[in-house]
Amino acid sequence: MQPHEYETRIAELRAAVQQLSTLAEISVQLNATLDTDQLLQHITREARQLLQCEGASILLHDAKKGDLFFAAISGLADAHLKNVRVPLQGSMAGQIFRTNRVMILRHPDNYPSHYDAIARRHRFSVRSLLGVPLSIRDTPIGVLEAINKKTGEFSEQDGGLLAIMAAQAAVAIQNARMVQALQKAYVEIQEADKLKGTFLALASHELRTPLGKIIGYASFLEEAASGESAEFARHILEAASQMEAIIKDMTSLTLLRQGELDTAITPQRLAPLLEAVVADLQADWQAKKHQLRLNLAPEVRYVYCDAERFKRALSDLLHNAIRFTPEGGQIEIGARNEGAEHILIWVRDNGIGIAAQHLEKIFTEFYQVENHLTRHHGGLGVGLSIARALIRAQQGEVWAESPGPGQGACFYIRLPRPPQAS
Repeated sequence: MQPHEYETRIAELRAAVQQLSTLAEISVQLNATLDTDQLLQHITREARQLLQCEGASILLHDAKKGDLFFAAISGLADAHLKNVRVPLQGSMAGQIFRTNRVMILRHPDNYPSHYDAIARRHRFSVRSLLGVPLSIRDTPIGVLEAINKKTGEFSEQDGGLLAIMAAQAAVAIQNARMVQALQKAYVEIQEADKLKGTFLALASHELRTPLGKIIGYASFLEEAASGESAEFARHILEAASQMEAIIKDMTSLTLLRQGELDTAITPQRLAPLLEAVVADLQADWQAKKHQLRLNLAPEVRYVYCDAERFKRALSDLLHNAIRFTPEGGQIEIGARNEGAEHILIWVRDNGIGIAAQHLEKIFTEFYQVENHLTRHHGGLGVGLSIARALIRAQQGEVWAESPGPGQGACFYIRLPRPPQAS
């Protein structure tokens, strides 16, 4: 090898190393940008710098309109080309997109497929053009173009470099799009959740007054009437009481969402709390001829809780057991110490059971295992979510277990145990 050939080869290797180093830096920069518009503009600037050309552009595919459009431009007519559309047929960009391969046009005027309408419209000359597809897993999403090499002509090596950059850019574009889609979905979820909360607050407030009048007049009619009329009034009261329970759930859910339910956690004797809940729902479980028993371990005495909030949560769990246990079923409310720090309380039934895939979902607001058009059990589907929120507010936890459909279920509450409890 002659000295001048050796020096030329060394210069070529140095240039190649520099280009690879630049590509590595570009890769880091691309993955650090998640704003799509900024990312696209950054890609065109880096492509222009990497290949030492007068301009670079990104055209993205519009699946609805079936063409390409300029999404970012650096250099030539960059202020005018943004969003200009290019057909898939009769254009080099369209051919690159359709064939998913690199193309170099060293003398564009000699190629019938060159689409020069945009260059003529915006008064710039295209002397040479290099285009590579932007692809995700061999599926093209657009085209990256370099225009007018400043020195010499675009080479196969330039095409390889731009193809590497395009592969990195396509991944970065996809990531940015996914992040933006997630952000948009999150905002929509927040707005929907806020709207749901507003509806709950307004509905519970507006329904409370007319329902109070219905209960008042129905009570008066039941006392004053006799025979069939008294029976009608009693049915009205029963229906109104069901509506009142739903409104209370809606109000509780609203307060929990807004963080306005205060708790006063103190040591409480557990037995009286369990007995109070059983007594409050006695009419319900007796009406369905359930056998209900308390199974309180002798050593269990005190629990850390807010008495009213705890009773409300346990009442929701017991009401759930009553509702989903067929007539003549068996329900057990029990409690035992769980180590030195916790007390475990449960409501167990031999009712319809719960499939494994629903065990966690049933604590989601408004979630219904049954189809809303064919279900046999009433309710809004918020009782369990309220119970969990109330217990968590008392430093506890709630969960459900079930062997499966038709095999009953058990709902557990774990709460702190006062240190002095024996």
